[in-house]
This record gives sequence, C-alpha cells and structure tokens, in this order.
Amino acid sequence: MGATIPAKGSVKTPNGFEASVQAVMTVDPDGNYAGSGGGGGNYGGLTNEQLRASPVPVSIAELEIKNDAGNPLPVKDDEALLRFGTVEANPGANTILGRLKSIASALAGLVLGAGEAHIGQVGGHTIRANASFVRPADTAAYAIGDLVANSTASGAVVPMTFVIGRVDGASKGGMIRRARLRKTGTSIANASFRLHLYVAVPVASNGDNGAWLTNGAASYVGSFDITCDKVFTDGASGNGLPSIGGEINFTADTYYGVLEARGAYVPTNAESFTVTLETLQN
Repeated sequence: MGATIPAKGSVKTPNGFEASVQAVMTVDPDGNYAGSGGGGGNYGGLTNEQLRASPVPVSIAELEIKNDAGNPLPVKDDEALLRFGTVEANPGANTILGRLKSIASALAGLVLGAGEAHIGQVGGHTIRANASFVRPADTAAYAIGDLVANSTASGAVVPMTFVIGRVDGASKGGMIRRARLRKTGTSIANASFRLHLYVAVPVASNGDNGAWLTNGAASYVGSFDITCDKVFTDGASGNGLPSIGGEINFTADTYYGVLEARGAYVPTNAESFTVTLETLQN
C-alpha cells in the first residue's frame, strides 16, 4: 500500500542533506518517494537513498498521511519516541529521559556543607550579638574608672563574650557600628559606662568596684561610651557609638568585653547588665 503525504517544512538527514518541503509526496509500496516538489524519485532535491537514510529528523509544520483511497491514516512517531524515551522507572540510557534521570541522580547526591564556596551575595548582614552578667549582691557606689563586673575577686572576673563572625573559624570581617546597654536597675543617675573590647580574653587586675585595669594591650580594639538615659518599668537602657571613629572594624569571629563606670553610679543589689553589639558583616 502506498501513501500520499501533503506536507510543508524541511527534511534533514544525518549526512547533512536538507531541503525545504512544500509539496505532495507519494510513497509507493516499495518505499520509493516521489512528489511534485522534485518529481520521479527526487523530492525537494533529495534522492530516495538520502531520504531513506536513518535516522532522518523531519521538521514539518503540516503533515497528513492518506491511504490509496484518500482516507487519513493514524501516524505513530516511533522515531521521536525512540529519541525521547518512554516514561518508566529506567528509561533508555541514550534517550532524553534517560539522560535527564542521570543528571537528576547526580544532583541528588550533592551535599552542600557550611563553607565559603558560594555563589552570589553573602555579606552585608546586620547581626546583634548579646552578652550578660550579674554584678555582686551589694549597692556600693562606683567611682569613675571602676570596673563593673560579675565578682569582686579579680581572679573570678569573667569578661563578656560576643560571637560576631559570619562563618565560625573563617570570619570575613565587618564593622561594629553601635553598642546597646540594658540594665535591670531603673536609676539613670550617673549611669554612664564605657565598654572595652578585646580580640583575646583580658585578665582583670581588680574585681568589681576596683579600678579598671587589664592586660591585653595588643588585643585591645576600642571602646564605646554608653549612657543609660531611658527609663522603663523593668530597667533602663542606652545606646553608644565608638569612642573614636564611626565604627570598629573586626576580622576575628569572637570578641570580649568588660564594663567601666564613667560616673558615680549607685547600683542595685545583684543588678544585671546586658550589652548588645550591632555589627555589619562583610
């Protein structure tokens, strides 16, 4: 049985032959092609041998196949199915679906851990690092320059710890822009303080209510002067900027702080102090 194919589009063979199609093509029972586009065994400039080359990708905008009686025949695109693959658990290895499954399997095995191998913007984040301590259970007034700490014994003074690095162990640095101080006592009389920051743990020579004096000249990075001038029902607070400059640049992950009284402040018994550093990470 032969077939008549009115079509227009293009035909291309693996050997590089390509021709425009806009004609009626007839296929006889022996598989020979003929049509008005090229006539007598030559269609669109291609020979029967070229057209029968396998595989033959065909791009045709309009395609209708009829039998000898002129009735349309159903078209089964086996070539397209072979190339695309069938929807199943294990599609053919050289089909499009098979290759997509291989890519999906490879991607599923990827595990992205924490690190600096990244794409895109990862810096420019603002974080707030907090640290707190409770001063001794007394109300002894401070003098200007006294240490405000968790213990009156110098050996028991524990500096505040601030973790501000973007990636632990691999800080890309940043800037400390501002410091906040919040305390549980509501008095704001002479409530002025100085926060001292170090890149290594400082060792205090005196305890709470003694003169501020530590080691760590090489690890000292700067200070913030803070006045608690806002009173609330549950305490008082204030904000401060660096004593020198607009910010303190940092490159380490962790910094340590101690508090110094900058006024004759009278504390409350076992008063709690909380310091917050506002930082911009690179």
